[in-house]
Order: sequence, then C-alpha cells, then structure tokens
Amino acid sequence: MIKRHLIYNYKFLITILLIIILVQFIYIIILKLKRKRKKRPINRISDLKSIITPLNQKINTLKEDKENYIKILAEIEDEIKLYSEQILNIIETGVILTDKDNNIIYKNNWFNSNGINNFDKIIEIIENSIEKEINSKFFLIKKQKYENMSIYTISDITDIKKLEKEISIKEKLAYLGEMSASIAHEFKNSLTAIKGFAAALKRKSDNPEIVKKVSNNIEEEVDYFHKILIDYLNYSKEVTLIKETLNTKTLLTGIINRLFPNKNIKIICKADFIYADSDKIKQVLINLIKNSIEASKNNELIEIEVINTRNITKILIKDRGVGITEENMKKIFNPFFTTKSTGTGLGTSISYQIIKAHNGVLKYQKRKDKGLVTIIELPNY
Repeated sequence: MIKRHLIYNYKFLITILLIIILVQFIYIIILKLKRKRKKRPINRISDLKSIITPLNQKINTLKEDKENYIKILAEIEDEIKLYSEQILNIIETGVILTDKDNNIIYKNNWFNSNGINNFDKIIEIIENSIEKEINSKFFLIKKQKYENMSIYTISDITDIKKLEKEISIKEKLAYLGEMSASIAHEFKNSLTAIKGFAAALKRKSDNPEIVKKVSNNIEEEVDYFHKILIDYLNYSKEVTLIKETLNTKTLLTGIINRLFPNKNIKIICKADFIYADSDKIKQVLINLIKNSIEASKNNELIEIEVINTRNITKILIKDRGVGITEENMKKIFNPFFTTKSTGTGLGTSISYQIIKAHNGVLKYQKRKDKGLVTIIELPNY
C-alpha cells in the first residue's frame, strides 16, 4: 500500500516538473518573440537608410550632371549663335529681324558694308516683297511674317536689272527692225497720197474749194506722218523718270476736263495720292482713256477707279466697249499692233514701257458682261 502510494506521488511530481519545464519553455519562446518584435523596426530603419543613402548620392550626382548638361547646352547654344551671326555677316544678303511692333531687334553687317542705314521707313510699307532703288542700286526686299516677329531679306539685284535692261534693249532693237519696215510702208503710203494731192492742186489750182479740200488732206497726211515719227522716237528712247507724289483726283479731273469734257466718264477716288512721273503718267492715262472711249459706242459710261493697298495703288479704267479677243490679248503690247483703222499701234506699247519703268504693271481684264478693264498697278515708293 505504502509502495503503491510512493509510486503515485513520484508520478505526480514528475508530471508537475514536466509542466513547469513546459511553462518555462513557453515563456522563453514568448520572450524571444517579443525581443524579435522590438528589433524588427530597428532593422527596417537600417535597411531604409541603406537604400536612401545611395539614392541620395545618385540624386546629387544627377543634379551635378544636370548642371553640367545645362552648362554644355548653354555653351553649344552660344557657339550656334556665334556661328549663325558669322554666317549672317558673311552672306551677300541683308537680314533684318523685327518684333511684332516692327521695331528692329537685329540686322547683320551687310548694311554697314553697303553703306545703307535707312531701311526703317522702307520696311513699314512692305507686305510681301518690293523692288527699291537706293544709291543707284536696285534691291529686292522680301518679308516673312511670324507670330511675334518678322524677317526681312534684302538682296542686291543691280546686276540682274542690268541684264534685264540689256535684254530689253535687244528686244527693242528687234522690234525697231520690224518697225522700220512698217514705218517705210506707212511713209510710202503717205508720200504717195501727198504726191496725188499735189498733182490735183496743179490741175485744179483755179478752184478755191478743191484747193482748200486738197490742202486739208495734205495737212492731215503730214500730221499723221508727224505722229508716226513722234511715236517712233518715244518708243526707241529710254524712259527716264522724275517721280513725285501726285494728287489722283486733281490729275484725273485735269485730264478729263481738258481733253474729254463731253464724255461720260465717272471718277471714283479711294486713294488720294500716287507716286509717279507727272508727264509720263499723264501720257499713259490719256492714251488708255482714249482707247476706252474709242472702244465704246453711244457715249457709254466709263468708270475710272483708284484704290490703294498698303504698298500698291491701282487705277482701273472700266469700259463697256467691244472688248478684245483672246488672240489679240496676247499681242496687245506688241509695237504697231492695233485693231483700229487709224493709229500707229505704238500707244499701248509706249504706255507699257512707261509703267514698267515705274516698277509697275499694266494689264487688261475682260468684264463679265461686256467691255474691258485696263489695270495700272503702281508701287507706293
């Protein structure tokens, strides 16, 4: 009994001991777990620092690289600007840059080397391009407009103008050859007529009425003779101009009142002035208005309208006459070409030469209903 009791107590003690050991083991495990939990944040911060430190070094390196790149780009930009200026200063073309208010912000050395410094007023009147004579030289001025600036290029076209003049002289000489044959023919006809009138005078010298009639015929032939010679001389000589500012209304009313007072002509002036040679432009206007009158019937209305753009003045002579065919339109500026029974056919050719000398344009345009519009375009410079 005692033995059995001892065995029982021994088992109990062993169980208690095992429980104590197990509890201690569990406690130790819990403590370890707690310690690990406390250490983890410290490890995370350390890990984070190990990542951030090289990242900061990389960022600083990139910042330094960025500054170096910016410095390199600035140096490249300065070099490009320097090379651009050097190129602009050696080219044989003037370059002007202006802001949106047309104030000059840059111009190259071309102007100094050519002794030209007065382009400020010229660029104000340019829309696309113009030709301008300065100091006996000819220049082509072109404009390119952008949102906040404009670029003007100025090229010396003096040599081109000389070549054009030489070609014009050669063309004129060729025309003069043709004209000589035409003039000889006209002179032969006139001289034959005068000879016939003189013979009639001999036969009818005792009849005053016949003498008067024949004398008038001789006078008309001599006048026609004289007109051919004057037109021939005007066509063959070089056109020289003395340009001035002319009041368009005064100019046109003066011509109409003096030469065409009884004609149905209406003047519409939407431009106050033109810049031209007074005598030469009068010669052109008289000839072209006369052509319109002769093409019209029954004193139909002829309108003369003057309009102005920024750098061109247009004079439009509108008639309701017989007009002109496409075939004749191609020959209209040829010397001695005419569709009229009278006239030399040189008036329109001479007018064309005069307008061309003004750096202008003379052209014709058919009207939709009937008639013709004669268009003169003159630059405002």
